[in-house]
Amino acid sequence: MQKITFNKKSILISFWDESSEKWIDRNITESDLPISWYLPYEVFVEPKVTIRDVLGLLEPYSDQLNFIFVNYMRGLLFSDLTQLLKSAKSEKSKLSIDAMCLIWVGEIKSTSGDEEVIDIYPTLMALEIDELDQDGENDTFYSVFDVNTKQLLDSEFIVDDLLELYREEDPDETEFSGIAGWSMFDFVRGLLGELVMYAFANRMIQLSELSNLPPLTADELFKHMDNLDKFFKNGKSRD
Repeated sequence: MQKITFNKKSILISFWDESSEKWIDRNITESDLPISWYLPYEVFVEPKVTIRDVLGLLEPYSDQLNFIFVNYMRGLLFSDLTQLLKSAKSEKSKLSIDAMCLIWVGEIKSTSGDEEVIDIYPTLMALEIDELDQDGENDTFYSVFDVNTKQLLDSEFIVDDLLELYREEDPDETEFSGIAGWSMFDFVRGLLGELVMYAFANRMIQLSELSNLPPLTADELFKHMDNLDKFFKNGKSRD
């Protein structure tokens, strides 16, 4: 059993030791393995960590991230994206934001046949917490496009594993609730994809600068990851 944890100073990979019944932590920067090696592992983000922290921890792997997540970043380079966000002027915001949340959104769509289509994707939202409401029922979510860059980068970053499915025709009614963990792959592609769209919505980049590539299919992804491992280990890739 393994997990990946982001804290303010490092990215840790933890192995469960059956004999001692405890987690053994290792800093992944001390390994020469490519970051693609860790993509299937489940991700946890410690309290008080921000998106700015996460981007800083991922920065040493920018070349590999450009290769793996080119589709989700629409061809924009990781270093260019982070520079755009960090250098952007932070306009005054009317919203009080306590955290930025990466959540799963699920929608059930009807088709012309008997089968239904379920569309599940990661989304970044801003959260205002009502401290007087212990149940969180009065907490308010806002679109990430409505916050300024300081709120985006420096608010506490929460990765929520709750998944709620809604029907397309009735978005206010929950059809199903469950837990959907975050693999390293889903975590990074969700975060980077949402940050690219934030940069576009706030006119940091123009539509013409984005390649508008579609996401990889599962088969394409596994082949791509296999090629990536071979590339970084041997300098070779499979056709």
